[in-house]
Formats: sequence, structure tokens, C-alpha cells
Amino acid sequence: MVIFRQTEPLIGLIFLASLTIILIALISQHVGGLQPCDLCYKQRWVYYAAIAFVPLALLLYARGQVQATQILLFIFAAAFFANMILGVYHAGVEWKWWAGPSGCTGGGQLDASIDLLKALEKIKIVPCDEVQWSFLGLSMAGYSALASLALGLLSLLTIKVAQNKS
Repeated sequence: MVIFRQTEPLIGLIFLASLTIILIALISQHVGGLQPCDLCYKQRWVYYAAIAFVPLALLLYARGQVQATQILLFIFAAAFFANMILGVYHAGVEWKWWAGPSGCTGGGQLDASIDLLKALEKIKIVPCDEVQWSFLGLSMAGYSALASLALGLLSLLTIKVAQNKS
């Protein structure tokens, strides 16, 4: 498996996977009509960050700065693993295994001083505790958790492969 002896394709794969995940999320939202909740938006942050900063890792590696590349890849790995935890948490909220954030669930309390009609005109809250789409028993939050796990492991593998160059 020659590809696993080369760092550049692995870094490129992290970039392409992150870009693909964001494109799927945006197409699901803007074409498919799935409205993201607050936790959905938070799960996207790591992919946006990877799209922005993975090219920097590739540039650093191309310039022979292997240690700086490895540090950046370690940061990516940690961020992906943290996002995996967020995805598992979000999936658990969706499946009612535990409570979600109070401002993001369908069971919130209304303040009597709020004019309900005015509030409804301005705010559209998408509940985090409702599954809008699932496939094979996993929601998008679950798939995001799996993708983050895979990208975290890929980041660690890439660190190891880059180490062989130094």
C-alpha cells in the first residue's frame, strides 16, 4: 500500500473528506430542506477549520517542516475526536438517551413576559432532540461522529507517516 507511505495524499484526503462532509451538510440543508439545529452547526466547525487549515499542513510539509506539520495534524486529530464526542452527544440527545441543551430541545419553558407572536416571527428554533433524517439507524449526527472518528484516526496515521520523512 504505497499511499500509506506518502504523507501528501493523506493530508489531501483529510481536506477532501472535510470538504465533502460540509458539501453534504449544505446540500442537505439548502436542497434537501433539512434545517440544522444549534448542535448541527457546532459539529460543522471542525470541518470548516480543516478546510481552512489543512492546506497549511500540506504547505508546511512541502517546505520540509515536518515537526510543524505533525503538531498541526495533532491539533486536527484532537479537534476531530472532540467533534466525535459532540456527535455522540448530539445523537444521544436525538434518541432521548439524555437531555440536550435547554435552548435546543423541544421541551423548553416559555417566559410569560415574552410576546409569543413576536418571538415566533423572529426566531425559528430547530430542536436538537428530533431526528430529521436517518439511514440504517444513524442520524446525520451519528454519521458526523463516525466521520470525525475516522478523520481523527487518519490524522494520527498521517503524523506517523510524516515521522518517517524526518
